[in-house]
Amino acid sequence: MVPMQALIVNHFVLMAQFKLLNSWAGIILPQLIVPVVIIVYKQFFDSVPKEFHEAAQMDSAGHFKILFRIYLPMNWG
Repeated sequence: MVPMQALIVNHFVLMAQFKLLNSWAGIILPQLIVPVVIIVYKQFFDSVPKEFHEAAQMDSAGHFKILFRIYLPMNWG
């Protein structure tokens, strides 16, 4: 959900703390996390009851409004 450009500073700080700057491991390790995050989010979105989505559609909410007003607040809470 977060673009890679927004995480680049965090990854740099983590790799610096792990003393992995200027190494192949410092490049590869941050990329291994991305598929795990996608799987976790997919599992969460699949577990949300369909009634929330249907109720928002009946209230004429679009896809982005459903995402930002229903799914993401439920994920953060």
